[in-house]
Amino acid sequence: MAGMVANSVQYLCGLARLGHDVCYLEFGRDWDCCFNPRTGYSTSDPQYGLAFTERLFKPLGFSEKWAYYDMLQKAWLGPLSPDVSNAIADADIVINLCGSNDLQMGLQDVPLRIFIEQDPVFTQVKHLRDDAKRANAAMHNRFYTYACNWGKPTCSVPDDGIDWKPTVPPVVMSNWPTAENGNVTWSRNYTTVMQWQSYPPAVWEGVEYHSKDYSFPDYFDLPLKTKAGLEIALKGGDGPTRDKLTRSGWKLRDPLPVSLELPEFTDYLSRSRGEFSLAKHGYVVSGSGWFSERSACYLASGRPVVVQDTGFSRWLPTDSAIGAFTDPQQALAQLDRIESDYPRYCREARQIANEYFDGDRVLQKFLASATANCSQSTSSRKNNQ
Repeated sequence: MAGMVANSVQYLCGLARLGHDVCYLEFGRDWDCCFNPRTGYSTSDPQYGLAFTERLFKPLGFSEKWAYYDMLQKAWLGPLSPDVSNAIADADIVINLCGSNDLQMGLQDVPLRIFIEQDPVFTQVKHLRDDAKRANAAMHNRFYTYACNWGKPTCSVPDDGIDWKPTVPPVVMSNWPTAENGNVTWSRNYTTVMQWQSYPPAVWEGVEYHSKDYSFPDYFDLPLKTKAGLEIALKGGDGPTRDKLTRSGWKLRDPLPVSLELPEFTDYLSRSRGEFSLAKHGYVVSGSGWFSERSACYLASGRPVVVQDTGFSRWLPTDSAIGAFTDPQQALAQLDRIESDYPRYCREARQIANEYFDGDRVLQKFLASATANCSQSTSSRKNNQ
């Protein structure tokens, strides 16, 4: 929902800030792939998504720069639809976030075809177990992963034979306003937005990699041991699970109002006291070094984060506005530390976001890496992305 939308927007706005001509293309499927969060159902009708995208892109300056291909109608929809073929023909680079689109209709001929995977372990296991997924990935010629420890001895993300290079989530800092000096918050709670179980466990060579639900048992009673309020905008979890969370002091919030539209999502993060979150079990046990794009946005909003260590402590400063933990005792200690000098850590959060996740820096480095030693010149193709 809005969290994944924010992720895409960072790339669109960030690349445009660097002077590139950017457009957004999305392919539907030939089944009921159009989700309407207001009804909770997926159908073949794209009207909700089209209206949402129009609302989203207009204030961002992309009102004429997007199109959606409806597989059932066999037609492009959206303002760019009359000119999609020209946009693809002129493009230097196609960036496929999460590999969510198949490369088709000329995209397979764009000189640089970049796959950015943001779900380490689960992506690699899919490629190892699903020939169609692996074939789609193989149509690209540059590969980036949010497993920032990829290739290091401490990282055990399964090797799917792809030459992944680490990258981090970019954040367009101007899109994330911060309160002056970290003195103003509207909530006393550390929050997060999450899904209880994203999908069944991924299994490879006898090792099971689980979602966040598997990470929670040791942390159920954490709110009873800290003065900090802990709140989850939670999707999923059965009745007994949600009852247990509530009895243990977790504040559960309806995730729909805070994730339906991007402004409400941005507001929810910036009004929180900070983020407290566990990571998917698969990210942790593999030592992936993954760091959440959502956590980066909390930092950009001047909000400290207390988050489960996936191995990111090898490349990010912890015991700072980032409080990394590996067990409940460390989690409590990190919350106490942040609370002991809260305004300082709010200021530090913004500084860390600037240093490690600023979209200008991250995307310049990413593009320099992607275009290095490129065998096919793109200088004559209008420098489009």
